[in-house]
Amino acid sequence: MRDSHAPLPLFVSAAEDYPVEADGPAHCRFTWRIGITPNAMGRAGAPLTKRHFHGCFRDTGRYFDAAHSVPTP
Repeated sequence: MRDSHAPLPLFVSAAEDYPVEADGPAHCRFTWRIGITPNAMGRAGAPLTKRHFHGCFRDTGRYFDAAHSVPTP
């Protein structure tokens, strides 16, 4: 797990964990977890922050789905 102080003024701290675990002989499972501690500005901007993180997770899923559909030699 990586834990660091966020460079953004919206968070006091942020941490993320992204284990990749075997899921059968030819598959794996990628789990991405993020935790943040917002400051007063971050709490006020929570709807925008939520939208931003939702987009990150959605785009990551699209990327891995596309990579999964490419045959490997």
